[in-house]
Amino acid sequence: MALIQPKQILIFFLITIVITGYFSCKTEDLGIYNPILIAADERDLGNELMRTIYDNPSDYNLLDKTAYPKVYSYLNLAWTMVRNQTEIRDYYDWEVFVLHDDVNLDAYTLPGGKLGITTGMLKQMSSEPQLLAVMGHEAYYNDRINQNAVDAISKVMDRLKFMVSNNDGMGTKVFKDVINGISDMNVSMVDYCRDIEYDPSVTFEADEFMMNEVICEHAYSPMGLKSLLLEAENNNWINFHWLNARPPSISVDDDDVYTFTYRKEVLEDLENMILGSDTCNSTEEMLDTDEYIEMMEALP
Repeated sequence: MALIQPKQILIFFLITIVITGYFSCKTEDLGIYNPILIAADERDLGNELMRTIYDNPSDYNLLDKTAYPKVYSYLNLAWTMVRNQTEIRDYYDWEVFVLHDDVNLDAYTLPGGKLGITTGMLKQMSSEPQLLAVMGHEAYYNDRINQNAVDAISKVMDRLKFMVSNNDGMGTKVFKDVINGISDMNVSMVDYCRDIEYDPSVTFEADEFMMNEVICEHAYSPMGLKSLLLEAENNNWINFHWLNARPPSISVDDDDVYTFTYRKEVLEDLENMILGSDTCNSTEEMLDTDEYIEMMEALP
């Protein structure tokens, strides 16, 4: 039996160092998906941005938690129910913040499981399944269920990192050492997250996630989102910010490969699949819980 020579041991040792160093660098490369590292980034940034919102009441007209406990109690419970279907649920500090704004119809997420929603959006919804559908759609952008969700949030995170530093390799240090205390920059970050427009293909992925991973698990009608889109179309809600930022919206050209009509057809196909599945708990009835009704009645 041939003995291993010292020269062979040295070569093997050097190869091991190179391989180990390579993958260590890849872990630190924030463009490469690493669920723990990126999730920690997003959690820390989300908490910082929430502090910014609370510290700048002139920029964000928050609905007071102590004055409207039923609103926050229901919404946080619903958001928790939605987040329990995500892959990333244990790494974030999930919470809902409500903006006292009856004009804009909007809902959006900040990194780290933060959901913002306007009173206008809440009041415009006509059923609980509509609200759960919007929440489920938004939860997709904070999840890791498939590569498209990773790509969507990674683009957001890369943009936010660029806003504070040209050195993306700093990782969580960017957020802990640089963002802390820069309130004017934080406001820009919140505004960016609110106004970002997603690619239509990502919108379709978020719809599918909402149907299959959220609505399918609960006794809610899967028709919530399609009914909301139909109401928007019938009432010509061109100023529907949430819908316009998640195209295809009402204003999208019908010649586009992703059309508003096609989105409704895809939702209908998903609805039929869920209602015909023995593994889904959804129902065709558009039932509203007592908690939802009390929340709606408590809105200012």
